[in-house]
Amino acid sequence: MKKMIFLLAAFVSFFSFLKAVPFFSPNRIKTVVLYSDYTEKHKPDPIFFDWEMKGVLQTLNSLHVSYKVLHDSQFNLKTLKSYRLLILPDTMDMTKKEVLAVKSFVKNGGKVLATEFASLRNKKDQSASGSDDFQLASLFGVDFLSYNADPPEAGCLKLVKKLGGTILQLGRNHAVYVQTQRGDRILAHWVNDNKKTFSLPKRLDAALVENKQKTAIYSGEDLFNPQNSNSQIIQELIADLMNHLVPGVARFASKFTGVYPHLPYLGYFPEIQGSERKIQVGFPYSIRSGYITCDAPFYIENGKKEVFFNARSNWKIAFQAVPHGFMVSGRDGSRFYFVPSNPAFPLKVVLWHGDRIPDSAFKFLAVRGSLILKDLHGKRVLVNALPLKDYLAGVIPHEVPFYFSKQALETMAVVARTFALREIEKRKFKGYDICSTPLCQTYSGLAYESASSRNAVSATQGKVLVYHGKLAYLPYFSTCGGITEAIQNVWNVPPVPYLKSIVDGPEPIRENLSASQGVKQFLLRPPDSYCKNSSRFRWKQTYSVNELESLFRRSLPLLLKRKVKLGIIKGLKVLQRSTAGRVMDLQIKTSHGVYNVYKDKIRWLFSEGEVGLGGLPSTLFVMKENRGIHGLLRSVTFIGGGWGHGVGLCQYGAEGMAQKGFSYQKILQHYYPGTNLVNETWP
Repeated sequence: MKKMIFLLAAFVSFFSFLKAVPFFSPNRIKTVVLYSDYTEKHKPDPIFFDWEMKGVLQTLNSLHVSYKVLHDSQFNLKTLKSYRLLILPDTMDMTKKEVLAVKSFVKNGGKVLATEFASLRNKKDQSASGSDDFQLASLFGVDFLSYNADPPEAGCLKLVKKLGGTILQLGRNHAVYVQTQRGDRILAHWVNDNKKTFSLPKRLDAALVENKQKTAIYSGEDLFNPQNSNSQIIQELIADLMNHLVPGVARFASKFTGVYPHLPYLGYFPEIQGSERKIQVGFPYSIRSGYITCDAPFYIENGKKEVFFNARSNWKIAFQAVPHGFMVSGRDGSRFYFVPSNPAFPLKVVLWHGDRIPDSAFKFLAVRGSLILKDLHGKRVLVNALPLKDYLAGVIPHEVPFYFSKQALETMAVVARTFALREIEKRKFKGYDICSTPLCQTYSGLAYESASSRNAVSATQGKVLVYHGKLAYLPYFSTCGGITEAIQNVWNVPPVPYLKSIVDGPEPIRENLSASQGVKQFLLRPPDSYCKNSSRFRWKQTYSVNELESLFRRSLPLLLKRKVKLGIIKGLKVLQRSTAGRVMDLQIKTSHGVYNVYKDKIRWLFSEGEVGLGGLPSTLFVMKENRGIHGLLRSVTFIGGGWGHGVGLCQYGAEGMAQKGFSYQKILQHYYPGTNLVNETWP
């Protein structure tokens, strides 16, 4: 009997030992990652999505995380029940079934770590929308406002003081701007890439947020992306976030040995039909050091265009900024050209952000054409010289979703081509033709290029819009809300015949939009409009009086360009509207005076005076004041329509017209009446 008891005790002890060893523990896998097959199929180029997912798995392996990857077909509540932490790394296009499974997972005690575009809705499911199309916005505890690629204002994270206040350098530099909700805990703020200081409006600077239930953490940048997670300090942050949600799930190695990043194999990229007319695009990065490589042989020329080095496939040619230019392969110079031997093979460049190479965040670019390192009077820049057609294929998916209809994408191709040629004519940049930022047209090489954008460029090759023989000025924006606006009613410029107010639908508007009551009826009972499927076709935003006073104290001095003593806000009043219903004169009555803000500047009242960063979606709105005891203002609700300035091409309207069978030629004439579509003849 004693022997049996001894054997039983020994067995129990041994089983307990096995449970203590992670490999044998029946519950050792606590983390699950959603690998969205739908996202992979609907990314502009699956090559980059696959590379980003490898970055996720490499990071989890480095952190000794026991995890399982679930594909869409495997993802359901029953499967999730055995896990404790769910990672959604930039997982967009989630189905309704997956969204409900995530919500139930959290209700049952699970935790979520989500990044960037996690839960951005499936485009085919118009009913599945959360804040700005994010289906899990309420779970994350944030309101999604806008997105920016390569913003200098969001190049770093700064942890809050309770977490050490450390500034963490990011690599890829993408940012989704969000507004926190009451009870949220901000873990980190966005910080300027160059000055390492705050430069975003306070309501937009939350980069890492934990919801008030402490069940989810959301990051406005994908920390798992290889460009970020190659850095030791970012991996430490990911481990801390995971362990905060589920203690003990990640373990950071004390000896981190960085490796040169594994870059995606790009191989041969399809040729785009059209002219070989060249354009030089300048990237506004601070160039310190990096390397350039290619999946095929390439060569390097000096400033005199003399070949001095031939590189084999996949060789890494390092460069370093020096006092009067660059050092490349042992040579100093103010200009170096990197050219692929076969133009069908893209060049790849890594720009290091830190000094501990290769343990550093980095910026990765893959581009068609050639790359030029230039010293422009002490400013070191990277320039991409490539055919205009190839440039456009990379621009279009930044400006409109790549899954838009064929005719809508072709419309954007003509607009983007005309815009680029106008920029070249202006010659406002020294050392290159056009910038890669939203100040011009957003361009990041092959990362966003897609088969649909290439086809759109080829189908419209050489086509531009002109007015009286000159390239037309073609502003565009997201959503008009049912009617566009005349340019003189938005900015302080003279009228332009082809940039007038256009009804964006098949039926005339019967309401008097110059009166607030007519605008209210138009917003609440909208006509059949081409842009009605946009998530910002109609919107509502509420601000407490404290929020308004905080915003206006910063924005009014910037917009009015003088000192402002605000005091207490007593009320807001619309004094003038355009015939298209947009507010042209907004009066702000305060305890210290009355202030008026005009035209498109009204939107930037609500982003602390910063253009493009989370202001009111549009100036097509009506207001509802909420007053308390003694008539004191408590809050103001804005009910509006559209997103953007309202002048020129309505991008979602173009998509709506394309779905109804309109050609790109008809769409262009609808939004830019009186212009002519011609073949470019500019040198």
